[in-house]
Amino acid sequence: MRTDSTHVLARIRTVNRWRKSAKSVRLALEEIARVAPGWLGVRITVAIEERLPHRIESARLPEAERARTAWGEQTATDGAWLAG
Repeated sequence: MRTDSTHVLARIRTVNRWRKSAKSVRLALEEIARVAPGWLGVRITVAIEERLPHRIESARLPEAERARTAWGEQTATDGAWLAG
């Protein structure tokens, strides 16, 4: 029983990290849009907009583990692009 609960907590922690990462990127995008809308308008792609909805908390992550990992990695790539 304890092993199962530890496994569940580890999954929750991972999903929480992905959501926090995505929320950080979304907030950065919103701030850039506020400060320099012309800069962001020509650079952002539809894919980024679809991946990072306005409310990350209400977004549904992919169900499959591989798809969730790919989503998390792509979100991290989006954040690196934004920072770079």
